[in-house]
Amino acid sequence: MRLIPKSGLALLGALLLAPAVWAEDLAVIVANEFYDNQPRVADTRRIVELERNFRAAGFEVLRINNSKAFLSDDETAQVWTRMNRAEHLAIILSGHFTTANEESVLLHTDSRTANPFTMGQSGLSVNAFLNLAWRNAGQSVVAIASSEDNLTLGPGMNAGYSVRNIPQGVTLLVAKPAALSRFISTYLLRPGTSIAQALRQAGDEVKGYGYLPPSLPFYSGTGTPLPQTPDNGDFDERRLWQQVSAQNTVAAYQLYLNRYPNGQFAQSARAQIDELQLTPQDRARLVEEALNLDRNQRRAIQRNLTLIGFDTAGVDGILGRRSRQAIAGWQKSIGLLPTSFLNANQIAQIETAGAARAEQLRREAERRRAEQERQDRNYWGQTGVNGSEAGLRRYLQRYPEGLFSAEAINRLKQIEREQRRLAQAEERRAWDQAVMTGTLDSYVAYLNAYPNGRFVDEAKARAQSLQNPETPQDLIDAAEQEENRLNLDGFSRRLIEGQLRALNYDPGPADGKFTKETRRALRKYQRANSMTVTGYVTKQTIVQLLASGLNR
Repeated sequence: MRLIPKSGLALLGALLLAPAVWAEDLAVIVANEFYDNQPRVADTRRIVELERNFRAAGFEVLRINNSKAFLSDDETAQVWTRMNRAEHLAIILSGHFTTANEESVLLHTDSRTANPFTMGQSGLSVNAFLNLAWRNAGQSVVAIASSEDNLTLGPGMNAGYSVRNIPQGVTLLVAKPAALSRFISTYLLRPGTSIAQALRQAGDEVKGYGYLPPSLPFYSGTGTPLPQTPDNGDFDERRLWQQVSAQNTVAAYQLYLNRYPNGQFAQSARAQIDELQLTPQDRARLVEEALNLDRNQRRAIQRNLTLIGFDTAGVDGILGRRSRQAIAGWQKSIGLLPTSFLNANQIAQIETAGAARAEQLRREAERRRAEQERQDRNYWGQTGVNGSEAGLRRYLQRYPEGLFSAEAINRLKQIEREQRRLAQAEERRAWDQAVMTGTLDSYVAYLNAYPNGRFVDEAKARAQSLQNPETPQDLIDAAEQEENRLNLDGFSRRLIEGQLRALNYDPGPADGKFTKETRRALRKYQRANSMTVTGYVTKQTIVQLLASGLNR
């Protein structure tokens, strides 16, 4: 009884149960190069580059680089469902292979030392791929690019692959990665060439097993016919180049390179292939690079994205991973292809949206500030304007950094100096000790000792402030941690200080150092804009400041 490894069963089962919906020519490329516990596989890049050749021939391509053992059945089922629908199917497996009891697997790059009992979890089953190819008998090729040098294997395991039990109608090709890549691009995908003819032309570097038809071509060609290249020795290279240039397709340029790999137009042919094979993301990247954005322009992009709700994780002028995610998110939100790269029109759209959002935030902030100032003045008229100690303290309790807080503090200092002058020496010492300690217990101790003392109102006010702070300490600690995570550079800090000064919140000098004055200005700004008052820079604070800055 032959056992199919677990990963093979999952893949085979997903395919056998999936219904065929449409037909397509499909190439599946699994290219494992960098192994955690085995040597690197040389020339894997040549296998990866086959994607270009298959696409030029009209194939859809599914490529898996450096497969891992944690591939789920759902993920693999999607691949195998596509394989089930294929009309012509090419399966290219490259990496380290191991065999036990005539069962072979392509080792996952994170596999540990395998044994015959656990090999199903160590790699992808070659037998499963062969059985899947059998469903397209006569129109399927399985190609193995193997490297088995210096493998670390468990007992009962052998390096390499088994060529037994090949299903009827399935072709198995075996070679080193570079040779296999050369064979497929030069011979197998040449329209009208049979597999047997291709093997004869390739020589001994590629071995073929199973179904090897002498006349039936694997690939008959699609789309516009390629220029013909007769082998009579009189063919004019320049005339061929004129024909392929006029056709301007990847397949045409590849045909020229197959005929003249070192020809006078070879460099131009490769450049044209690279241009034609650019993905939409590649094209978008090149368009953005051509804009030659400087750091200030990149900062502006980050500021505007942040304003409209796409977090770039900082405004540092470096469009890193988080900034690219924000760009892609914005592109997707307005129905654009999420390439994560920008063109001039998209930058202008972001700038317009950012300016509109900034103006909205500015108006909202201005309304809040005007209303808060109105309430501040009214309360000062009710409490502090008459100069009583109780009234001044009530005002400061509500508006510790309000419009009249400096005046209230100065008046209270005058009152305290007068009370100190009148107080007995012993009480003054007790009060000085309470102030020096500055804790809730120290003020309670003073109140217990001098319930009718000269500093009772001050002690009660300070005790109440400690007992019922404006912002709980855990929120202040969280804001401090958030500021640390933002990792603000000197430029960003100076920008924040300059913006606070421009908004008439005195933060001290704009030197990039967040001093006590800076923290006080931040608290006043947060309080005026209905934010949690912490004195630390949070993302919310940055968004509000950016909005204010764009509208000045």
